[in-house]
Amino acid sequence: MLDKKLNNEEKLEHIYQMTLENHEILKSIRRQQYMGNVFRVLYWLVILGALGGMYYYLRPVVMFLSENSGKINEALLHLNVLKDQLPEAKIINQVLEGLQKSATSGQ
Repeated sequence: MLDKKLNNEEKLEHIYQMTLENHEILKSIRRQQYMGNVFRVLYWLVILGALGGMYYYLRPVVMFLSENSGKINEALLHLNVLKDQLPEAKIINQVLEGLQKSATSGQ
């Protein structure tokens, strides 16, 4: 590195050059940190913006469902009644009851 044969002026010049190199490295590190912080803030702004946008577009759907939950429950109950009236459903229910009876009698 520094040879003992160098005079003081050459040593000082070498130290000065190393200081300039270190300064450039530190400026680069600070620039990277700054850009990292900028991108981190942009990342979170995009995430929060997406959440806000989802709320904006989904709010009417949620309001509709909450206002009409009674009607939706009635419609589902009506569909269940219709499903139970189908002939295929009666056969499936009979098979399931038979399986349950055989499982309980086997214990």
